Formats: sequence, C-alpha cells, structure tokens
Amino acid sequence: MFLISGGTGNVGSQVVKQLASMGYPTRVLARDPERARFLEAPNVEIVEGDFDAPASLDRAFAGVTKAFLLSPIVLKQVEQQRNFIQAAQRAGVELLVKNSIIDPQPDSPCGYMAWHAQTEQELAESGLAYTNIRPHLFMQQVLEMAGLIANQGVMYGPFNNDAKVSAVDVRDIAAVVVKVLTTPGHEGQTYTVTGPDVLSFDEMAAKISVGAGRPVSYVRFPSLDIAHAALGQFGLPDWRIADLLAMADLFNTGAYAYATDVVARVGQKTPIGYDQFVADHAAVFRGEVAASLV
Repeated sequence: MFLISGGTGNVGSQVVKQLASMGYPTRVLARDPERARFLEAPNVEIVEGDFDAPASLDRAFAGVTKAFLLSPIVLKQVEQQRNFIQAAQRAGVELLVKNSIIDPQPDSPCGYMAWHAQTEQELAESGLAYTNIRPHLFMQQVLEMAGLIANQGVMYGPFNNDAKVSAVDVRDIAAVVVKVLTTPGHEGQTYTVTGPDVLSFDEMAAKISVGAGRPVSYVRFPSLDIAHAALGQFGLPDWRIADLLAMADLFNTGAYAYATDVVARVGQKTPIGYDQFVADHAAVFRGEVAASLV
C-alpha cells in the first residue's frame, strides 16, 4: 500500500493516477476528502488526514509500506513535513519519497528552498530509507496565465527575458516518483528532475505562440512594486511573494540553465519537451477550454 500526500495538486494527482492505472493499491491523504473525489478509482482509497494532526497521520499510515511526501508551501512547512516523517517512522515504512525543490540550500535567500534543505537533512537523519525528488519549474505553472495568453497575448513574471531554465512537465515528475516507489535501488538517492529543453522565457513564449495561434510575449515585471501587486492578485502573502522574487533572482543568474537525464534514466520514459506540452494544451492557450492545473 502506497500513501500519497499532496494528492490533489499538480504532481500528487499525477502520481495517484499513474499508480492506479498500474493497479497498485494507493491511499490518498486529504485534509478535505471531498476535494480528492476526482481521484476515485477501484484501487484508490481516500482518507482524511492533516499534517498538523499526528494522530490522523498515524491512522493514514496503517498498513502502508511506502509513502510520498508533498505538502503545501506554508510558513510551518518544516514542522508539517517533520510530523509526516515521524509518523512514517512510527509506522516502519520501507521507503519515504520526498518531493523537494531544485538545489535546496540551508542558507538560500528563498525561504522555502531553505526549508526543503532542512527537511532533507532531517529525513537523512531519521533512520528511514528515503529518496529525494528535486523538480525544476513546472511547465504547468504557465497555465495560471492562460487567460492572459488567450486574450492579450502576454505572460508576465519576475524572471529576466533571457533567463534560461529547463521546465519539466508534472507528468514526468510523477513518472519518476512512481518508478522510485515501485522499483528497487533508489534508497538514499537524490534525483534532480528537469525537462529536456533549456529555454529562455522569451523562447518559451515563442513556442506558446504556436499553440495559441497568435503572437505571445513574455514581459518581466518592470519594478518590485508592480511585481508585488501582480503576484498579490493571486492571493499570495507578502512572505511568499518575497520568496518567489528571491528564487527568480537565483534563476536569473543562469545557475539553473541545465537539463538532467533523470526522466529517461529513472522514469524510464521519453521526457516531454516544451513543444509537446504546448501542443497538449493548445486549446487552453487559445481560450477554447479552461485550464486544469491537476
């Protein structure tokens, strides 16, 4: 039995769907089980559980052999993930797979990158068998701007126009997670998961233009005030906006302009390129259907 946390999000939902399609018994941890009903399948069990309620985690871990840790980005992220790790210890699971972030460093100016580094260290010291999954930016994050792209031919962000990244499709992240959960030999490993294409934000906008059927431009926020105001429209608190801008500053240095072979080597599949991602979501970029982030 696999226990999957974060099952209603981008990556977690794909992990659940892929495990279910392969016939593995899968349990989804959900604070609100109703929000997870779209994942229902013959071999999928949805259980109520809360990272802040250790007793609920203990119930969720009953009979579980391997688990996937993915939690929301909140100020108490380290505490919540520690609760999950401790519940896994009490349950004696065979493997805990943690969803982390690309290049987490304990002294990172981006708070949640530092938090992931702290939790990776705690996991390494826990005595559990573990694997860290470190994904790059999600391709699917651009779908949050699908309306702007379809209606105005523009996408905004805090990154430099020429900053290059290797965004990864969440389906490929999930494929790596599923292989780690279902095949041996991944204990103690850390996998940085990227897409196959190293592209600037201008280059990504040009590729989206093809799917949208109209010119699409990437526009960097011209000032910090405008960046704060724009990102605040998504309901993000000030600390989260500050972290996003700090992460953008790191990416703008070019330090994350590289691709790995993890999807092919570990996930054992051909990685999804940016052209394929755009083709798969062309109707969204044209405004013909609503974006689905899971």
